[in-house]
Amino acid sequence: MAIEALEELDAAMITASMDGRAAEAWLRLSVPTGEDVALFRALAVAHRAVESPGDDVAAAAQEAVSRWEAMIQRETGDATRARVIRLVGDGLAANVIAGIEPAPTPAQLDTLIDALIPRPGGASRQ
Repeated sequence: MAIEALEELDAAMITASMDGRAAEAWLRLSVPTGEDVALFRALAVAHRAVESPGDDVAAAAQEAVSRWEAMIQRETGDATRARVIRLVGDGLAANVIAGIEPAPTPAQLDTLIDALIPRPGGASRQ
């Protein structure tokens, strides 16, 4: 189930990368909503319960995250900015899954994306 979720996310990131939207897609995909929150919580618990050295799911996740960050870096041209964007996405997901804060509204997410991914000419996504 976790591998399937990684594959779906990978396909979405590849498509977004081809359109020059990997960074924005990563941030939008990092916000679980509805039933996804419960699914991600269950996957996190299940993963921690069975995790062991050399775990296939952990290895696949590490490879995928490296691939996605590289897509963001190619788009932004900046390794540090790519890492920050990737980590912000991780934080958004973790906070929602852990119940620390609700998912940002679409407007809040647009504002965050505008702050992290400047558009040519300073245009806003909103």
